[in-house]
Amino acid sequence: MPSWRSARTVREALARMPTLEVSSPHPKSMIRLIRHTNISSLESLAMREWREASIRTQEMHHRFWEAANTEYAACKKEFEDKVLAATGSPATADDVARFYRDYMARTRPRFAAYHAATVRQSFANLGPAARAYADYALGVVAAASTHLTDRSVVAAAVNRLFSRSAASNSYKYRAHGVSVR
Repeated sequence: MPSWRSARTVREALARMPTLEVSSPHPKSMIRLIRHTNISSLESLAMREWREASIRTQEMHHRFWEAANTEYAACKKEFEDKVLAATGSPATADDVARFYRDYMARTRPRFAAYHAATVRQSFANLGPAARAYADYALGVVAAASTHLTDRSVVAAAVNRLFSRSAASNSYKYRAHGVSVR
């Protein structure tokens, strides 16, 4: 199967890299959803596995926080309505603090399970991410080694490879002001 290593030039290897488009925060989950675009037909198996793993992780976070935030908003509204009906005045900061403490105590098991699932998923994603990054790095190095005379391209590739790898898992990162859901 073709991969990043089959690129003839560093520019070609960089052009084959998928792009991440980041949306504005989702109205319910408050998660900035990520869409993978510019997916090459030459995407390697390692890169595809990592992309699919990151999509599964994002969906897990989105589903959890959408449900949790929706439930919290409904419970808080119900509490505020109950206080207003009982006292004739809106809930005070102390009332809301007591509600929040009780709410967090009730939902602690669900949040603990989510945290454990997040840790498991993060460790499970390390393998696919490392394989994808190694595959991409080998492709850039192989392409750069055949074109060492074009120093600006090699410098750009090395800079991109090492400066953005931790922050963006070696994907192009492009934030957008409009939602891309």
